[in-house]
Amino acid sequence: MPERRWRAAPVDPPVVLGAATAVVAALLVLSAEPAWVAVPEAALAPILVVGGAVDLRHHRLPNVLTGGATVVLATLVGVAAIAEGDGSIALGALAGGALFAGVLFVAHLASPAGMGFGDVKFGVPLGLVIGADGVGGVLVALVIGTTLGAIAGAVVLARHRDRRRAFAFGPFLAAGAVVALLISG
Repeated sequence: MPERRWRAAPVDPPVVLGAATAVVAALLVLSAEPAWVAVPEAALAPILVVGGAVDLRHHRLPNVLTGGATVVLATLVGVAAIAEGDGSIALGALAGGALFAGVLFVAHLASPAGMGFGDVKFGVPLGLVIGADGVGGVLVALVIGTTLGAIAGAVVLARHRDRRRAFAFGPFLAAGAVVALLISG
């Protein structure tokens, strides 16, 4: 069962992943507006860090991560919307999740070998949290993540000259999400 290897202890030192998670969470919480949106943003931090690390190591974003993240973050965004008394937070989250994953899904349909379906599923929780902060941030995250990924992909292609070489796109989607949330906060 391939998912067993994703549940095993990461090869990366836990202190590195923990420190990265703490830094990302602190940055997102400090920039969150309105205040209750800080809760789903803080919960997004370990998903971004662990998802990026798993994708770099295994070139996969497992269902247990993307599905679980979607459920947890949707719940936390709902709580934030209720606590703030602002239904636009929930509506923005739904639109953000659909937009982020939708754009990635179109890329997946155009080139399934180039854009894995794990990246598409990873877009849902990212889009939920970014959309709760403002749907415009989703486009910022996609542009930044795609640009960073394209630059890294060009470097990998130039270095290895192998067009079929596996490439982890999740870390760049995560980086785009962090930048978009920091800019919009």
